[in-house]
Amino acid sequence: MDDHTTEDAKKKKDWLRDNAHLYLQIKNSIESKEQVHRMFEVCMQFFRVEQKTEFVTSYFMRLKKITVELALLLPFSPDVKVQQAQREKMAVMILLNRLLPEFGMAKAQILFDSKIPSLDDTFTCVLRIESSPTGVSIPKSSSALISKNNNPRAP
Repeated sequence: MDDHTTEDAKKKKDWLRDNAHLYLQIKNSIESKEQVHRMFEVCMQFFRVEQKTEFVTSYFMRLKKITVELALLLPFSPDVKVQQAQREKMAVMILLNRLLPEFGMAKAQILFDSKIPSLDDTFTCVLRIESSPTGVSIPKSSSALISKNNNPRAP
């Protein structure tokens, strides 16, 4: 790099441009470290979220909030549909993985299907099973998830 004290206007202009680039790289590296730290915190929350003693609705809303923040911190790649589908599947797996053992029938029913349902559809299925008087799984043929998957006109 040339000396910035030069009298040559072109060399001085080049030096100022290069200096500005370096300044911005340093500034962005400091800010990105703060964002990386936040991203790590959110990812840890995302992978450690559990139902514990709260109602399934509260658990779902907490997971949904973390999922939204994670999407803001980890922008989608140019192939948005693929990234959205991957994140949706990841959220479904975490929801199912961290449910209490009493939801084992719901987990089995959802995971038995060849296609992973959306997070909202998974929650609906779990909520229906939670609200049934016996806690027993709803028969497959009457399941909204299965009916939707068997409907040729369903998206």
